[in-house]
Amino acid sequence: MDRTGRRGFTLPELMVVIAIIALLAAIILPFFERAIAVQRKVACANHLEKIGQAFGTRSAQGATVGARRSEIAIVTWDKDLLGFLSGNTEVFTCPQDYKDSAQVGEVAKEKLKEVYIEVFQGAAGDYSKWLWDVPLDEDYSSEWVWRLSEEQFEVFSSTPGHGQNYSYAGYQEGEDPSTYWFVFEDQGALGGGDRDYYDILLKIHVTDTQIEVSPSPGDAGFNFTLCMGRGAEKEYLLTDMKSAANAGETAIISGGLGTSSYGINSVVNDLQMGTKKILVLDYELKVARGSDYDDPHAWLEDESMFPVNIVRGKRVPQFFRHFDKAHVLFTDGSVKAKAFDDITIYEDEVRQRYWNP
Repeated sequence: MDRTGRRGFTLPELMVVIAIIALLAAIILPFFERAIAVQRKVACANHLEKIGQAFGTRSAQGATVGARRSEIAIVTWDKDLLGFLSGNTEVFTCPQDYKDSAQVGEVAKEKLKEVYIEVFQGAAGDYSKWLWDVPLDEDYSSEWVWRLSEEQFEVFSSTPGHGQNYSYAGYQEGEDPSTYWFVFEDQGALGGGDRDYYDILLKIHVTDTQIEVSPSPGDAGFNFTLCMGRGAEKEYLLTDMKSAANAGETAIISGGLGTSSYGINSVVNDLQMGTKKILVLDYELKVARGSDYDDPHAWLEDESMFPVNIVRGKRVPQFFRHFDKAHVLFTDGSVKAKAFDDITIYEDEVRQRYWNP
Protein backbone atom coordinates (compact mmCIF):
# COMPACT_ATOMS: atom_id res chain seq x y z
CA MET A 1 0.00 0.00 0.00
CA ASP A 2 1.22 3.52 -0.86
CA ARG A 3 1.29 5.25 2.54
CA THR A 4 1.89 8.71 0.99
CA GLY A 5 -1.27 8.60 -1.07
CA ARG A 6 0.71 9.52 -4.24
CA ARG A 7 1.26 7.44 -7.31
CA GLY A 8 3.73 7.68 -10.19
CA PHE A 9 2.97 8.38 -13.86
CA THR A 10 1.62 5.49 -15.85
CA LEU A 11 3.30 4.57 -19.12
CA PRO A 12 0.49 6.02 -21.28
CA GLU A 13 0.67 9.29 -19.32
CA LEU A 14 4.45 9.50 -19.84
CA MET A 15 4.03 8.85 -23.55
CA VAL A 16 1.47 11.66 -23.78
CA VAL A 17 3.82 14.09 -21.99
CA ILE A 18 6.74 13.14 -24.24
CA ALA A 19 4.54 13.55 -27.32
CA ILE A 20 3.47 17.03 -26.19
CA ILE A 21 7.09 18.07 -25.54
CA ALA A 22 8.13 16.76 -28.97
CA LEU A 23 5.26 18.63 -30.62
CA LEU A 24 6.16 21.90 -28.88
CA ALA A 25 9.82 21.45 -29.88
CA ALA A 26 8.82 20.84 -33.50
CA ILE A 27 6.76 24.05 -33.45
CA ILE A 28 9.29 26.26 -31.65
CA LEU A 29 12.56 25.03 -33.21
CA PRO A 30 11.91 26.50 -36.70
CA PHE A 31 11.32 29.91 -35.12
CA PHE A 32 14.70 29.73 -33.36
CA GLU A 33 16.39 28.58 -36.56
CA ARG A 34 14.82 31.41 -38.53
CA ALA A 35 15.82 33.94 -35.85
CA ILE A 36 19.43 32.72 -36.06
CA ALA A 37 19.31 32.89 -39.88
CA VAL A 38 17.97 36.46 -39.71
CA GLN A 39 20.78 37.39 -37.33
CA ARG A 40 23.35 35.95 -39.73
CA LYS A 41 21.71 37.78 -42.63
CA VAL A 42 22.03 41.10 -40.80
CA ALA A 43 25.66 40.36 -39.87
CA CYS A 44 26.48 39.51 -43.49
CA ALA A 45 25.00 42.80 -44.71
CA ASN A 46 27.03 44.65 -42.06
CA HIS A 47 30.20 42.94 -43.29
CA LEU A 48 29.58 44.11 -46.84
CA GLU A 49 28.78 47.63 -45.65
CA LYS A 50 32.16 47.76 -43.90
CA ILE A 51 33.86 46.48 -47.07
CA GLY A 52 32.08 49.24 -49.00
CA GLN A 53 33.29 51.85 -46.52
CA ALA A 54 36.85 50.53 -46.90
CA PHE A 55 36.55 50.85 -50.68
CA GLY A 56 35.32 54.42 -50.28
CA THR A 57 38.18 55.37 -47.98
CA ARG A 58 40.71 53.72 -50.25
CA SER A 59 39.33 55.46 -53.32
CA ALA A 60 39.37 58.85 -51.58
CA GLN A 61 42.98 58.42 -50.48
CA GLY A 62 43.97 57.29 -53.95
CA ALA A 63 42.45 60.42 -55.42
CA THR A 64 44.39 62.67 -53.03
CA VAL A 65 47.73 61.28 -54.17
CA GLY A 66 46.82 61.15 -57.85
CA ALA A 67 46.56 57.36 -58.03
CA ARG A 68 43.96 55.62 -60.16
CA ARG A 69 40.74 55.62 -58.13
CA SER A 70 39.95 51.90 -58.10
CA GLU A 71 43.25 50.33 -59.04
CA ILE A 72 43.25 47.06 -57.14
CA ALA A 73 44.71 43.58 -57.63
CA ILE A 74 41.55 41.49 -57.84
CA VAL A 75 43.17 38.23 -56.69
CA THR A 76 44.35 39.87 -53.44
CA TRP A 77 41.62 42.48 -53.08
CA ASP A 78 40.91 41.48 -49.48
CA LYS A 79 44.53 42.10 -48.52
CA ASP A 80 44.42 45.48 -50.29
CA LEU A 81 41.51 46.51 -48.06
CA LEU A 82 42.80 45.16 -44.73
CA GLY A 83 44.59 48.42 -43.94
CA PHE A 84 41.25 50.23 -44.18
CA LEU A 85 39.51 47.65 -41.96
CA SER A 86 41.92 47.80 -39.02
CA GLY A 87 43.12 44.32 -39.99
CA ASN A 88 39.69 42.80 -39.25
CA THR A 89 39.55 39.68 -41.45
CA GLU A 90 36.19 38.52 -40.05
CA VAL A 91 34.34 40.90 -42.37
CA PHE A 92 35.32 38.68 -45.31
CA THR A 93 33.33 35.71 -43.96
CA CYS A 94 29.56 35.38 -44.27
CA PRO A 95 28.19 33.98 -40.97
CA GLN A 96 25.92 31.69 -42.99
CA ASP A 97 28.89 30.24 -44.88
CA TYR A 98 29.51 27.08 -42.89
CA LYS A 99 32.94 25.51 -43.33
CA ASP A 100 33.83 21.99 -42.40
CA SER A 101 36.80 22.10 -40.00
CA ALA A 102 38.50 19.17 -41.74
CA GLN A 103 38.17 20.95 -45.10
CA VAL A 104 39.61 24.17 -43.69
CA GLY A 105 42.49 22.20 -42.17
CA GLU A 106 43.35 20.54 -45.48
CA VAL A 107 43.19 23.84 -47.36
CA ALA A 108 45.42 25.43 -44.73
CA LYS A 109 47.91 22.59 -45.13
CA GLU A 110 48.01 23.26 -48.88
CA LYS A 111 48.33 27.00 -48.24
CA LEU A 112 51.31 26.43 -45.96
CA LYS A 113 53.11 24.65 -48.79
CA GLU A 114 53.64 28.15 -50.23
CA VAL A 115 55.38 29.24 -47.00
CA TYR A 116 59.04 28.60 -46.28
CA ILE A 117 61.88 29.62 -43.97
CA GLU A 118 65.02 31.17 -45.45
CA VAL A 119 68.12 30.11 -43.48
CA PHE A 120 71.24 32.32 -43.47
CA GLN A 121 74.69 31.68 -42.01
CA GLY A 122 76.67 34.41 -40.29
CA ALA A 123 76.59 36.74 -37.31
CA ALA A 124 73.30 37.91 -35.85
CA GLY A 125 71.41 40.04 -38.36
CA ASP A 126 73.55 38.90 -41.32
CA TYR A 127 71.31 37.96 -44.26
CA SER A 128 73.99 37.90 -46.96
CA LYS A 129 74.97 34.20 -46.77
CA TRP A 130 71.91 32.22 -47.80
CA LEU A 131 72.10 28.53 -46.88
CA TRP A 132 68.79 26.94 -47.88
CA ASP A 133 65.01 27.21 -47.86
CA VAL A 134 62.91 25.05 -45.54
CA PRO A 135 59.33 24.58 -46.84
CA LEU A 136 56.54 24.12 -44.30
CA ASP A 137 55.42 21.13 -46.30
CA GLU A 138 55.18 17.99 -44.22
CA ASP A 139 55.02 15.76 -47.30
CA TYR A 140 58.04 17.33 -49.03
CA SER A 141 60.45 17.97 -46.18
CA SER A 142 59.46 15.69 -43.32
CA GLU A 143 63.09 14.64 -42.85
CA TRP A 144 63.95 18.08 -41.47
CA VAL A 145 60.51 19.47 -40.57
CA TRP A 146 58.22 17.88 -38.01
CA ARG A 147 54.57 18.79 -37.59
CA LEU A 148 53.45 18.28 -34.00
CA SER A 149 50.10 18.58 -32.25
CA GLU A 150 50.09 20.63 -29.06
CA GLU A 151 50.15 17.40 -27.04
CA GLN A 152 53.13 16.10 -29.04
CA PHE A 153 54.91 19.45 -28.74
CA GLU A 154 54.50 19.45 -24.96
CA VAL A 155 56.30 16.10 -24.73
CA PHE A 156 58.88 17.11 -27.38
CA SER A 157 59.77 20.42 -25.69
CA SER A 158 60.18 18.76 -22.28
CA THR A 159 62.41 15.96 -23.63
CA PRO A 160 66.15 16.53 -22.84
CA GLY A 161 67.93 17.20 -26.14
CA HIS A 162 64.50 17.52 -27.77
CA GLY A 163 64.68 15.88 -31.21
CA GLN A 164 67.84 13.98 -30.27
CA ASN A 165 65.84 11.84 -27.84
CA TYR A 166 62.26 12.32 -29.00
CA SER A 167 60.89 9.51 -31.14
CA TYR A 168 58.89 11.18 -33.90
CA ALA A 169 56.31 8.90 -35.51
CA GLY A 170 54.53 11.47 -37.64
CA TYR A 171 51.84 14.02 -36.86
CA GLN A 172 49.15 12.79 -34.48
CA GLU A 173 46.07 15.00 -34.36
CA GLY A 174 45.44 16.45 -30.92
CA GLU A 175 42.40 17.73 -29.09
CA ASP A 176 42.51 20.99 -31.08
CA PRO A 177 43.43 20.19 -34.72
CA SER A 178 43.35 23.88 -35.63
CA THR A 179 46.48 24.49 -33.55
CA TYR A 180 49.80 22.73 -34.10
CA TRP A 181 53.55 23.32 -34.39
CA PHE A 182 56.33 23.08 -36.95
CA VAL A 183 59.81 22.39 -35.57
CA PHE A 184 62.83 21.99 -37.82
CA GLU A 185 66.53 21.27 -37.97
CA ASP A 186 68.22 24.31 -39.48
CA GLN A 187 71.36 22.41 -40.52
CA GLY A 188 69.53 19.92 -42.69
CA ALA A 189 71.32 21.30 -45.76
CA LEU A 190 74.65 20.54 -44.03
CA GLY A 191 73.77 16.97 -43.18
CA GLY A 192 71.63 17.52 -40.13
CA GLY A 193 73.89 19.10 -37.50
CA ASP A 194 72.86 18.19 -33.97
CA ARG A 195 69.39 17.02 -35.08
CA ASP A 196 67.64 18.59 -32.12
CA TYR A 197 64.83 20.03 -34.28
CA TYR A 198 64.75 22.92 -31.81
CA ASP A 199 65.94 25.91 -33.79
CA ILE A 200 63.00 28.19 -34.67
CA LEU A 201 59.64 26.84 -33.51
CA LEU A 202 56.46 27.89 -35.32
CA LYS A 203 53.04 27.71 -33.70
CA ILE A 204 50.24 27.53 -36.28
CA HIS A 205 46.65 28.49 -35.52
CA VAL A 206 44.08 28.12 -38.31
CA THR A 207 40.70 29.88 -38.45
CA ASP A 208 38.12 30.07 -41.24
CA THR A 209 39.70 33.25 -42.57
CA GLN A 210 43.39 33.17 -41.76
CA ILE A 211 46.49 31.30 -40.62
CA GLU A 212 48.40 32.74 -37.66
CA VAL A 213 52.11 31.87 -37.54
CA SER A 214 53.81 32.63 -34.22
CA PRO A 215 57.56 31.93 -33.91
CA SER A 216 59.22 30.99 -30.63
CA PRO A 217 62.97 31.23 -30.04
CA GLY A 218 64.93 27.98 -29.98
CA ASP A 219 68.63 27.12 -29.89
CA ALA A 220 69.61 28.13 -33.44
CA GLY A 221 72.75 30.04 -34.28
CA PHE A 222 71.61 30.97 -37.80
CA ASN A 223 69.31 33.77 -39.06
CA PHE A 224 65.87 33.29 -40.55
CA THR A 225 63.13 35.00 -42.53
CA LEU A 226 59.61 33.72 -43.18
CA CYS A 227 58.43 34.01 -46.79
CA MET A 228 55.48 33.13 -48.97
CA GLY A 229 55.57 32.59 -52.74
CA ARG A 230 58.50 32.65 -55.12
CA GLY A 231 60.06 35.03 -57.62
CA ALA A 232 58.01 38.14 -58.34
CA GLU A 233 55.26 36.78 -56.02
CA LYS A 234 57.60 36.50 -53.04
CA GLU A 235 56.29 38.13 -49.88
CA TYR A 236 58.16 38.52 -46.59
CA LEU A 237 55.91 37.60 -43.69
CA LEU A 238 58.66 38.09 -41.10
CA THR A 239 62.02 39.63 -42.05
CA ASP A 240 63.81 38.68 -38.82
CA MET A 241 62.27 35.66 -37.15
CA LYS A 242 64.49 35.76 -34.06
CA SER A 243 63.50 39.33 -33.30
CA ALA A 244 59.86 38.53 -34.08
CA ALA A 245 59.99 35.54 -31.71
CA ASN A 246 61.47 37.60 -28.89
CA ALA A 247 58.91 40.36 -29.46
CA GLY A 248 55.98 37.93 -29.60
CA GLU A 249 55.02 38.93 -33.15
CA THR A 250 52.61 36.89 -35.28
CA ALA A 251 52.51 36.64 -39.08
CA ILE A 252 49.00 36.58 -40.55
CA ILE A 253 48.18 34.73 -43.77
CA SER A 254 44.67 35.84 -44.71
CA GLY A 255 42.18 34.77 -47.33
CA GLY A 256 41.91 31.62 -49.39
CA LEU A 257 40.95 29.23 -46.60
CA GLY A 258 38.08 26.98 -47.49
CA THR A 259 35.78 28.71 -49.92
CA SER A 260 35.60 32.47 -49.95
CA SER A 261 32.42 34.14 -48.69
CA TYR A 262 32.63 37.20 -50.93
CA GLY A 263 33.71 37.74 -54.52
CA ILE A 264 34.72 40.98 -56.19
CA ASN A 265 33.53 41.91 -59.69
CA SER A 266 36.35 40.90 -62.03
CA VAL A 267 36.20 44.30 -63.80
CA VAL A 268 36.32 46.34 -60.59
CA ASN A 269 39.03 48.60 -61.99
CA ASP A 270 36.70 49.77 -64.77
CA LEU A 271 33.70 50.51 -62.53
CA GLN A 272 32.68 54.02 -61.61
CA MET A 273 32.07 54.53 -57.91
CA GLY A 274 28.68 56.01 -57.10
CA THR A 275 26.85 54.09 -59.84
CA LYS A 276 24.65 51.04 -59.32
CA LYS A 277 27.03 48.29 -60.42
CA ILE A 278 27.90 45.11 -58.55
CA LEU A 279 31.12 45.66 -56.62
CA VAL A 280 31.21 42.66 -54.25
CA LEU A 281 28.87 39.69 -54.10
CA ASP A 282 28.11 37.15 -51.36
CA TYR A 283 29.75 34.47 -53.49
CA GLU A 284 31.82 31.26 -53.29
CA LEU A 285 35.03 32.59 -54.86
CA LYS A 286 37.13 35.69 -54.32
CA VAL A 287 36.53 36.86 -57.90
CA ALA A 288 33.12 36.91 -59.60
CA ARG A 289 33.57 36.84 -63.36
CA GLY A 290 30.19 38.09 -64.46
CA SER A 291 30.69 40.70 -67.17
CA ASP A 292 31.05 40.62 -70.95
CA TYR A 293 34.78 41.14 -70.42
CA ASP A 294 35.05 37.53 -69.18
CA ASP A 295 33.50 34.22 -70.12
CA PRO A 296 29.93 34.46 -68.75
CA HIS A 297 29.79 30.73 -68.11
CA ALA A 298 32.77 30.92 -65.74
CA TRP A 299 30.38 32.24 -63.11
CA LEU A 300 28.51 28.98 -62.56
CA GLU A 301 30.15 26.43 -64.83
CA ASP A 302 31.39 24.08 -62.09
CA GLU A 303 28.58 22.61 -59.99
CA SER A 304 31.10 20.90 -57.72
CA MET A 305 32.16 24.42 -56.77
CA PHE A 306 28.63 25.84 -56.94
CA PRO A 307 26.15 23.21 -55.70
CA VAL A 308 22.57 24.19 -56.42
CA ASN A 309 19.20 24.18 -54.72
CA ILE A 310 15.88 23.87 -56.53
CA VAL A 311 13.91 27.01 -55.71
CA ARG A 312 10.41 27.23 -57.21
CA GLY A 313 11.48 24.88 -59.97
CA LYS A 314 14.70 26.76 -60.81
CA ARG A 315 18.31 25.76 -60.16
CA VAL A 316 19.76 28.36 -57.79
CA PRO A 317 23.34 28.29 -56.47
CA GLN A 318 23.62 27.63 -52.75
CA PHE A 319 25.46 30.88 -52.15
CA PHE A 320 22.04 32.52 -52.42
CA ARG A 321 21.94 31.52 -48.78
CA HIS A 322 19.87 34.23 -47.10
CA PHE A 323 16.32 33.00 -47.67
CA ASP A 324 17.20 32.20 -51.30
CA LYS A 325 18.83 35.60 -51.83
CA ALA A 326 22.43 36.81 -51.94
CA HIS A 327 23.75 40.07 -50.59
CA VAL A 328 25.25 42.48 -53.10
CA LEU A 329 27.48 45.49 -52.38
CA PHE A 330 26.97 48.08 -55.11
CA THR A 331 29.39 50.78 -56.21
CA ASP A 332 27.20 53.43 -54.55
CA GLY A 333 27.88 51.78 -51.16
CA SER A 334 24.43 50.26 -50.75
CA VAL A 335 23.90 46.61 -49.80
CA LYS A 336 20.83 44.79 -51.10
CA ALA A 337 19.56 41.20 -50.91
CA LYS A 338 18.98 40.03 -54.49
CA ALA A 339 17.33 36.93 -55.93
CA PHE A 340 19.03 34.86 -58.61
CA ASP A 341 16.95 36.33 -61.44
CA ASP A 342 17.80 39.86 -60.30
CA ILE A 343 21.52 39.52 -60.99
CA THR A 344 21.89 36.50 -63.28
CA ILE A 345 24.57 36.96 -65.90
CA TYR A 346 22.63 34.90 -68.41
CA GLU A 347 20.24 37.79 -69.16
CA ASP A 348 21.93 40.40 -71.36
CA GLU A 349 19.86 43.27 -69.96
CA VAL A 350 20.66 42.33 -66.36
CA ARG A 351 24.34 41.78 -67.11
CA GLN A 352 24.60 45.18 -68.78
CA ARG A 353 22.71 46.92 -65.97
CA TYR A 354 24.58 45.50 -62.99
CA TRP A 355 27.84 43.89 -64.14
CA ASN A 356 29.34 45.79 -67.04
CA PRO A 357 31.10 49.17 -66.63
